[in-house]
Amino acid sequence: MMRTDPEKYFIEVHTDKDIGNFEFAGSLLNAWLHHHDAKLRPEYFGLGEPIRKSFKEHSVADAVTQWNEAQIPLMLRRGSAPAFTVNIKWRPNKGQDTRPYPWGSSIWLALKAGDDRASELFRFLIEWFDPAFGMLTTWSDLKNKHLTRQETRLGIEEKFVGLDVNRTVPGVYWQTYFGKELLRHFPRIGATKIDAAKAETYRDGLLLCLFQSSGAIGSESGREIERSVEAEIGSDIFFRKPT
Repeated sequence: MMRTDPEKYFIEVHTDKDIGNFEFAGSLLNAWLHHHDAKLRPEYFGLGEPIRKSFKEHSVADAVTQWNEAQIPLMLRRGSAPAFTVNIKWRPNKGQDTRPYPWGSSIWLALKAGDDRASELFRFLIEWFDPAFGMLTTWSDLKNKHLTRQETRLGIEEKFVGLDVNRTVPGVYWQTYFGKELLRHFPRIGATKIDAAKAETYRDGLLLCLFQSSGAIGSESGREIERSVEAEIGSDIFFRKPT
C-alpha cells in the first residue's frame, strides 16, 4: 500500500476482467487522458515509483507498449491539483492465486478534489473495469477498518486484511459498488430494501451512497449508518477486522 501522508480519498475496484491486453490498456488511457474534466486527467506514467514519464513527451502508444512488454501494468500520477496516484493491479496469469477477482485499480486522490470529482473518478473506474466490487472512502477510514499491527521478532508488522472479495465482502463504505457478479453470488445484497435515496442501479450493479458528504466518513453517525446497512443485508457476509 501507499505511504501514510496527508488524508486522501481512497478509491478501489476489484475485477476479473482481462486488463492486461493492448486494446484495453490503450482504450483506458485514451479515455482517461481525454476525460471531460481536465482536472481528473493523469499527467505521468511509469512501471513503479517514482512515476516520471510525462504524457506531454510520450504517447499513449509508448505507455501501452511499456505496459505490454514489461508484463506489469503502469502506475499513473497527476502532479497538478488535485493530485492523485493510481496503482493498477494485474499479472499475466493468476498462477496459484485463488482469488476470484484479483485485478483492479486503487487511487489515492487529494481531498481538495472535492466529493463531486471523487465520485466522478469512482464511476469512471466502474465504467472501465466492470468490477465485482468497489469502494470510495478515505485513507484513514480504510486503515481503521483493514490495517492490522502484529508484533514479530523483527518488530511491528503492519498488514491490510479483508480487502479481497472471496468468502466475504470487504464492507460498506461512504460509497460502495456491488457488481452483477457479486449480486449473483450474494443475492441478499440486491434483495435488501435499502433506502432509495442511498441506492442506485448503475451499469448492471448496485451503487450505494450512504451519506451526502464525505465529511461523515468515520463519524459515529456515519459508522452507525454503515452498520445498519450491513445488518440489513446480513453482517455475516462482511469482513470484520480482528480485535
